[in-house]
Amino acid sequence: MADQNRIRFSSLISDPEAYIKEMFQLHPGAAHDKDSGVIEIKNPVIDSSFRYRVLEEGFFLFSFSSFSPVDAEYEFVPNPKSDYFTLVFYFTESRSKNPFYIKTENEFYSGDRFSMFFNGNMSTEIFIKAKQKSYGLRLEIPRDWLCKNIDMELLRNNSFLQHIVDRNANGYIQTDCLAYHALVTQILSVFEREKGTLQKLQLKTETCKLLALYLDEIMQSSDNDASKAEPDRTGELRFALNSLEDKACGDFPGNDHLASLCHIS
Repeated sequence: MADQNRIRFSSLISDPEAYIKEMFQLHPGAAHDKDSGVIEIKNPVIDSSFRYRVLEEGFFLFSFSSFSPVDAEYEFVPNPKSDYFTLVFYFTESRSKNPFYIKTENEFYSGDRFSMFFNGNMSTEIFIKAKQKSYGLRLEIPRDWLCKNIDMELLRNNSFLQHIVDRNANGYIQTDCLAYHALVTQILSVFEREKGTLQKLQLKTETCKLLALYLDEIMQSSDNDASKAEPDRTGELRFALNSLEDKACGDFPGNDHLASLCHIS
């Protein structure tokens, strides 16, 4: 996959000006509407829109919609000067087999929709398969903001969240984000409304609902029900399995070909 066929950017959420500057370095033809907080990239390969809002000090909201006829790669690299937690939801406009795959800690997971909650020390790469229309929502929640609004010791009582709260490098949670589809859709619709005090209040209200719903699900999950929060460890094999399903009556493509689909040896 050639570099010119990728969407690549580093997510410097705590420094929006640096983030915007980097977007223009990567895509000189991008359009930026500062009043609306929108960056649009349109060329023969990419048709994408990135939106950003600072809901209040230390609470940043980011969304995207994207279409590419080739594989697109999103690389999130946290700002090392920031002390935050990240909550991310990704969707596709129509279901298909594994349009997303996520690389984290040198492992690959694939699926139709993803939700993640991890600490700001972690980096994640999101790959969107060719010809997929996708959209997503990302919340950056600094530790100070979370401490003021939620009892951190309560979060530490849950094993799923303990690694994340304590800045453990392995802190990573994936849940079924279909339960959040309605809220995410509502938040994205608010993005389209005229910017103002009421819109900002609506965004803060809906994003706080989203965060509360997510944490409530995790807090109610038991240690014995880890399957709801643990990533699919066989995810990296999904591409090979799907290929074999699609060509069940054809010749065996060979181990090398299947391994290349899964990005493994």
